Amino acid sequence: MEKTRITAQFLASKRHTPFVWGENDCHTIVLELNDSLYNENSLDAIYKKYKDVKGCYRLAKTLDAQQYMESLGYTQGQRIIDADIVLVKHKHGYFSHIALAGNLYSMNPEKGLVGASVKAFKDIEYTIWRRT
Repeated sequence: MEKTRITAQFLASKRHTPFVWGENDCHTIVLELNDSLYNENSLDAIYKKYKDVKGCYRLAKTLDAQQYMESLGYTQGQRIIDADIVLVKHKHGYFSHIALAGNLYSMNPEKGLVGASVKAFKDIEYTIWRRT
């Protein structure tokens, strides 16, 4: 329950925060949430290490997202629950999402924080990451 509350408060704090590559994008919010939940500084690994989509793709080639999640203590889950991290594979890396209340939240370059029902992802390949 505590993770759900912290996740909800974290996402609410991002509601009107503009998207910025390398500072407030789909990858940084996942690591920022991790740091809020577990009192760590995983965000330091990528914060301000890129300033545009090409830089993000370059970083993705050097940092394996799945190995990084495992290094933070996450394991793969089978069913999405609150505070899970959901990685959606694309040709240059992953889109990162945070699960809460049946929705997946991420950052969009044009809109900032966006959410969609988990049901909208039923035909999309993704991995679920959970830390207990």
